[in-house]
Amino acid sequence: YEEYTALHDTCTSPFEGIIPLLEKLKQEGYRLAIVTGKGAGTMRISALFTGIAPYFERIETGSPLGSVKAIQIREIVQDWGLEGHEAAYVGDVAYDVRSSREAGVIAVSAAWAASADYESLQQAEPDVIPRSTEEFWEWLCAR
Repeated sequence: YEEYTALHDTCTSPFEGIIPLLEKLKQEGYRLAIVTGKGAGTMRISALFTGIAPYFERIETGSPLGSVKAIQIREIVQDWGLEGHEAAYVGDVAYDVRSSREAGVIAVSAAWAASADYESLQQAEPDVIPRSTEEFWEWLCAR
């Protein structure tokens, strides 16, 4: 993990607008979790360097046995007593839309990174593709 930690020195904050968005979500009473394909060690490093960990009740990481993202999303939704239409998964690649659909939740494709592949996200047919954290917040408030 030393190399991963050293590389994180070049990326010590989340995308612009993420912390204010997370603060608003928590203030409004939204429950937040992370479901990622990253391993537990690298996720721990990322959460530490970016300062996002305190905003999330749960952090679920990848499995060496293969993709478990949809299973983990579904478990969180069930554990929190929600219906699929009351939960959203925010991802940044087309595969995340498939995981959202498998889990039965709203699929949000975050396209606010400069590296976002908007065409690929569109082809995956998520429920919404916000291009900024502000656009995501506006979409959420309109629901």
